[in-house]
Amino acid sequence: MDEKRGRKQKKMGVIVSNLTVVGQGYDASSISDNLTPIRYLWPGNWFRGKGSRFDILHDVSAFCKEGEMLLVLGRPGAGCSTFLRLITNQRSTYLDVTGEVLYGGISAKEFEQYSGEAIYAPEEDIHYATLSTANTLDFALKMKTPGNLLPEEKKKDFRARVLDGLLNIFGLVKQRDTIAGNEYVRGLSGGERKRLTISEAMASQGAIECWDCSTRGLDAASALDYAKSLRITTDTLNKTTIATFYQASESIYRLFDRVLVLEKGKCIYFGPASQAKDYFVNLGFDCEPRKSTPDFLTGITNPQERIIRPGFEDKAPLTSSALETVWKASPNYQESLAAAAAYQQDLEAEKPAETFKAEVRASKARGQRKRSQHQANYVQQVRGLALRQLQIFWGNKFDIVTRYASVIIQPSSTDLPFTTCPSMLPESSLEEEPSSLPSSSTLSCLCRRWPCVSLVAPSWRSKSRMPSILHRPFTLPKWCWTFPS
Repeated sequence: MDEKRGRKQKKMGVIVSNLTVVGQGYDASSISDNLTPIRYLWPGNWFRGKGSRFDILHDVSAFCKEGEMLLVLGRPGAGCSTFLRLITNQRSTYLDVTGEVLYGGISAKEFEQYSGEAIYAPEEDIHYATLSTANTLDFALKMKTPGNLLPEEKKKDFRARVLDGLLNIFGLVKQRDTIAGNEYVRGLSGGERKRLTISEAMASQGAIECWDCSTRGLDAASALDYAKSLRITTDTLNKTTIATFYQASESIYRLFDRVLVLEKGKCIYFGPASQAKDYFVNLGFDCEPRKSTPDFLTGITNPQERIIRPGFEDKAPLTSSALETVWKASPNYQESLAAAAAYQQDLEAEKPAETFKAEVRASKARGQRKRSQHQANYVQQVRGLALRQLQIFWGNKFDIVTRYASVIIQPSSTDLPFTTCPSMLPESSLEEEPSSLPSSSTLSCLCRRWPCVSLVAPSWRSKSRMPSILHRPFTLPKWCWTFPS
């Protein structure tokens, strides 16, 4: 459809070679107390190290072609989320990153200006509680609407069509005008809020999409529908989709082309999803009847869950290091390296990066710098942020009523003793300005509650900054405009 409308598809595969990510251990953090300043005065603490270092990911190699889906499996702490963050080029929170990540032939350093094309959807559902479902998605669409639409196609009509499509796909039509809500404000349910998170990420229209356990909170049927929607968008738009799931069903597993299994940061299998089960069975592990393949793969390194086949008690690898060694010595590993090398040659021959760069430049709004990460220009960002902040403010009607009712109640209660007992005021005040005290009290309360005072002031409160943390991987504007509470 995009090609019929004059836009080319942004095809962008990913190749990861010998990726190692180093992070800090738990001993690097400490809780401050009253004696902390005194401890810093001791010279011995000045040269103390900042804690231990360990490999979150160790020598991981994988790839995902455009139009394919890669499933990343592993127990909590295996490094699945870190792998997804590195795919979306989020490196600042780690001590060291070695190895190579290529985006259709573009290096990670050069790909920083295209960070909006590799989105990371986190596990948490973070939204403005008083913003409705439609307004949440409409803001994302405003910031990511392509600038190279056809002359007869209006941006407003484009956003309305995409918005209706997202609401229908994820079953949020009836919740169109319902606020997102949170643990304090009643709004969408947990499953509906998760579907809103998925819809907002899809509205960002990235060429590479990384989904971090996005089915948490969804029932089995909704999780399968969500996975099918990923499959459809991947096939029709040639997107590169990488996702991690906990307790994925067999039906979801069969939708993926390749699977990457991690354990303690080490790669113990990467290849076609249809061959993963047979690979571990040949190593000596047994899969129980009616057990799904994802559960079998993630339970390989769990001593309480795995089952060793008879005759393999002394042969089956039982540790993450042993599993990694066996994997790198297997024919499957050599096949994966050969497939990655062949894909690398195809990229050098076809050069999809040139088409990708040209389409990204053409999709930017008029007036936006070509090297900017954002798609909307400065005026569109300011207009969209101002409108969204007014919608957030108007959505919290209870706060509006209580806030401005206090403007009337507080001055009245403060002025009451002076109006009922004139003897409490100085005679000069009664003769010259008898109503100066009530007027000053009302004006003082009104100025404290007037929202325009901090309309454009940045907020450092967590409730306003958390949605901006979610928007950062989508390259939506990071400015956080907020009203006083």
